[in-house]
Amino acid sequence: MMSPHHFFYNYLGGSLHGKSRSGLTIFGHLALAEMQKLNIIVDLSHSSEQVVREGVSVSKKPIVISHISFNGHCPSPRNIRDQSMQEIV
Repeated sequence: MMSPHHFFYNYLGGSLHGKSRSGLTIFGHLALAEMQKLNIIVDLSHSSEQVVREGVSVSKKPIVISHISFNGHCPSPRNIRDQSMQEIV
């Protein structure tokens, strides 16, 4: 299992905690495809909402969010919107 983000955006895309909250970069798209090709489970915990949406839409395999909560249950910048979480299932 691999998580592309934590507290900061990087060459793969935006973090849930970063200022840009951007989506996947071109490199991020390529990396996600390669992770799945290698049977690595992609964990989008701490990725931006846009990365989650893009990851779900381009993914050929299941995506997980292993260790953050729902914003509707506990509003926090560390949590993801309920709607984004519903897109994963």
